[in-house]
Amino acid sequence: MLYFGPRQGWDFSVTVLPRNSKAFDAAYAALAGLTGRTVRVRGLLDTRFGPQIELSNPDDIEMTGQEEDAQAASPAPR
Repeated sequence: MLYFGPRQGWDFSVTVLPRNSKAFDAAYAALAGLTGRTVRVRGLLDTRFGPQIELSNPDDIEMTGQEEDAQAASPAPR
């Protein structure tokens, strides 16, 4: 699981089922490599156990470029 906040079951998370983990490991070397990165995920939002999206394919997750990260961090012009 990838958690996007400190409170499990309350903050948003992304789930990769064990049966799909080999496909993700091959695509990203390891899911732990996504720590601290800005990502975009696509899928159906499930709220039964807190807001989460289950990923079944590595194409459902996209790492954003550094340029996009810099734009998001910079303050908006006044």
